[in-house]
Amino acid sequence: MRELGALRQDRDAFEAEETRLLQSMTVQESVRQWLALQRAFEPQLQQTAALFAPERQAALVQLQLRLRRLAEWQEQYRDADQDGCDMLDDTPWRASGLRAKHQDCADDR
Repeated sequence: MRELGALRQDRDAFEAEETRLLQSMTVQESVRQWLALQRAFEPQLQQTAALFAPERQAALVQLQLRLRRLAEWQEQYRDADQDGCDMLDDTPWRASGLRAKHQDCADDR
């Protein structure tokens, strides 16, 4: 039983160190690491492209939607910030909430 506890403790320590290292990486370091992984796994990715193409396409579509929502939120936040509105939504990933609260701020003026 002690061995299991020691394994869990080691795993927790490993995950904490991994998190610390990932958080300390710069964007450039992250991109370099991603490109190195891409080079290493490219042959396997090409061999399995037909198997996973629909899933990859769906993931890309979802990513594009999320990036579009982020860009919209950033635009709205920038507009609200320039207007001096201090009632910004506390959930930044919900652009509709930001729009509603910003509208309330504008109505109060």
